[in-house]
Amino acid sequence: MPIRNLVFTDLAGNLLSKTQIPFIYSSYIKYPFIAIKNSVAYSLSSPDGLYFYEINPETKKSIVVPDSLSSDYHFNYFLEKTTNFDLNESLEPEETSAKAGNNCVTRTQVWENAYKYKDLAWTATSANILTSCTNIASTGTYAITPGWVTPGYKISVPYKLGGFTNWFEFKSLADQGKRTGNQATTYSSTPCSPAYVTSSDSYVIGVDCSGFVSRCWETGPKYYTGNIDIISTYLGSATNITSFDQLQPGDIINNNTPSDGHVRLLAESNQSGTGTFIEATGGNSSGTIGWRVEARQYNYSSLASYSCYRYNNINDARLRLAQAITITPTNIVETGPLSVTYKIKNYGTETWTGYVQLWIIQSNGNELCIQNTLSPITLGANQASATYTFSTNSVTSPPGPTKLEVRVKNSSSCDYNRSYAVGRNSYSNPFVFSIGTGSSNYTISTSSSPAAGGSTSGGGSVLTPYFLDSFIKRV
Repeated sequence: MPIRNLVFTDLAGNLLSKTQIPFIYSSYIKYPFIAIKNSVAYSLSSPDGLYFYEINPETKKSIVVPDSLSSDYHFNYFLEKTTNFDLNESLEPEETSAKAGNNCVTRTQVWENAYKYKDLAWTATSANILTSCTNIASTGTYAITPGWVTPGYKISVPYKLGGFTNWFEFKSLADQGKRTGNQATTYSSTPCSPAYVTSSDSYVIGVDCSGFVSRCWETGPKYYTGNIDIISTYLGSATNITSFDQLQPGDIINNNTPSDGHVRLLAESNQSGTGTFIEATGGNSSGTIGWRVEARQYNYSSLASYSCYRYNNINDARLRLAQAITITPTNIVETGPLSVTYKIKNYGTETWTGYVQLWIIQSNGNELCIQNTLSPITLGANQASATYTFSTNSVTSPPGPTKLEVRVKNSSSCDYNRSYAVGRNSYSNPFVFSIGTGSSNYTISTSSSPAAGGSTSGGGSVLTPYFLDSFIKRV
């Protein structure tokens, strides 16, 4: 059984304390450790709830874990297995082929696509739900909506075997009354047989594991676990810690076993044999756990039959804010002035070329680009852009909660016909504030993502505002 320790060192690398914590194969808790001042709060899942411990390196006291939670096999190991499906998928042609070999898809782009699937907010209605096994369009194949999809506000794109729905089309398709997700699969335990399996969005929408990765990678056609290796490079077995720790955000671990094929996309790695993966996964028999795109932590030692791969078309450009988005004055009101400054940086190892944009997400939900570089800029490895400024003398955007988001759009040779948000570092993107009808202070968003450091250098090109004296016209 692997040993798992939480280690504290000072800035010189001297050991302050080391605490052994229970080994867990996987956990639904994305961040079990949270730094609080000079200590760390640790949450440990158990059959009867959560245990919370404070680990303080200054006191050099070890946590005392109940014997029942210190056994060689944690209780999660004995829970009902969460099934993963990627069998007999439809390989219907979809869209155009990938821009193969052009080194086009940035890691930022892949990461943003993954989180769009995981965090997509939508509203389910009774029209989206099949409460019993239903013959779809007289095809003789069946679908049933996962149990977690009930009428009301929902987060995440549901699972559908063979599914290939684009995240940015999902909400509009759901609003049209398409069925959302399918719990029927090709497994013997499926509630319906034969299952409705297709990449078409004609009747049922959703995504499976390989459809999710294909969309995140912007491949064009859908790949599956049995052939995704032809567009990627093998890095080694996932159970080899050296191979596992080579994985970078946007890389995958793939199991192409015909009876249990599955693929997961790495979102974050802590370089110690564990990582946070985003996956479109099956779930329990009632459909209330899993059956959607979600994030989970895995340790390399639990990944038998998985191999590590890197997409051949990925570009190691990692585009993030280089400083906080700032706005002035502190009171933003209709017809009043507004000035916005922002700056991005490529924290990756490869060059990126494209456009820098400033978008506004209005209180009525409309999204509009209000500033865009006149021509593409190029950022080399570890290079920052110029500091960009948008100014208007009269804000005419609707009052209420408003967001400003910095996005980029790849140059024409790598253009996927849409922009994507840059990473946040320790800053907020989007930046959330409020436009008032009178005197109203803006409020800073609390959203964040994993931080990364680096110095700023380099330049950029002049931005042109889409609207000059009028900030955003009402629509």
